[in-house]
This record gives sequence, C-alpha cells and structure tokens, in this order.
Amino acid sequence: MYKSPAISLLIYLVSTLSQAKTRSTYTMPAEWEPQDAVWMGLRTEETQTKLDTATIEMIRALTPVVRVNLVLEKDTLFREGKGWFTQLGIDTSRIAIIKQDQTDYWYLDPGPVFVRNAEGQLAVVDFRYSNYGAHPDSLTERARQHDGIDKDFARRLRLPIITSSVFMEGGAIEVNGKGTLVQVESVTLQRNPHLSKDAIEQDLKRVLSCTSFPRPVI
Repeated sequence: MYKSPAISLLIYLVSTLSQAKTRSTYTMPAEWEPQDAVWMGLRTEETQTKLDTATIEMIRALTPVVRVNLVLEKDTLFREGKGWFTQLGIDTSRIAIIKQDQTDYWYLDPGPVFVRNAEGQLAVVDFRYSNYGAHPDSLTERARQHDGIDKDFARRLRLPIITSSVFMEGGAIEVNGKGTLVQVESVTLQRNPHLSKDAIEQDLKRVLSCTSFPRPVI
C-alpha cells in the first residue's frame, strides 16, 4: 500500500516520541536542590500535637522559604483547618493541608519518592513497605495501608508510577542527584531477604538512575 511522505513522517515521529517516552530516565534529586514544596506528616491526635513541638518549629522555619504540603488524617486538627497554625503565628498561606486517611507522621518513610526526568517531568517510585522489616504475615492492617500511600498520591497527582521490587523506607537513602546513592547496607539487606545485594542495586539503578553505591565505614 502506498504511503505518502507526510504520512510516513508522521508515523516515524509518533514512533520516535513513543520510544523516547518509554526510555525516559528519571533521577531522584538531591535534598539541597531547588524544590516547589516540602512534604511532611504531623502527629494529628490532639494530645500528641501539643507535644510535637519539633515538627511545629520545622514548619515555622520552612514556611518563609518554601511551601509545605502537610499530610493529615481526617481528625480534629484537619477539621479545624489552618486556624490552629494561625494561632501559633505560622503563615498559613504557605501551607497546603492534604487529607490521607491512612498516613503516618513519619511520612518520609512510607510516602512517595519523587523523581524527575531531563524535561522536568515528575514520577513516583513505588517502593514496597514492610513497616521497618516486619514479616509480611505480622503486618497490621494500618501498616499494609501505608504501603499504598505512594501509589495513591501518584494517582491523585496524575504522575507515572515506577514500581520497585525493593522494600525501602524513604528515610533510608540519600542521593546527590548525580548518580550516587548512600544507604545502610545491613538495613537494606534485612528488609529484603528475598533479594541478593546485586539484585537490589540493579533495581535501584533502574528506578533512581543511580550508578554508584559507596559504602562508608561506620
């Protein structure tokens, strides 16, 4: 069948763009790189909130320089909205309160790990979550729900999900944004008895574009 040059060129361009999108490499940025917002959790039970002065002071220090996306469960503090922070002298125009029924104030660990490609497009890495190495059969229902937080936010933000086979907490890794990742090897191996060290590193290379894994002596 005859195809005009214009149609052939269109097919070629569509195919090329599709392949480029598939091959797009996402990298986890370093913590010190420019960012639109800091995502945090907060102890939301009333008695705990009054005692959580460290987190409150973090929010107070962050809001003048960066937006804070504060993830809360639906409870008293959530219903009161930002008024509670106004009473503490915190600029609430810099805070976005986001509802997540099953979350944790240790949000860094089960929450989404954001990565970006060369075009600045974001995606979320879906690491598996074992509640700090607990045996899967011993996980509480709440801990099982924590495993889905990253996927849920990716869907709500309409971001691609990059699935990993590695159990990992977000607070267990540090990157420089240029391909180097530092982690506590013994902890990562304990979380992943089903995987070899080489398999773990290969998976981290795939999902975070890391090529160097220095092991500092502690």
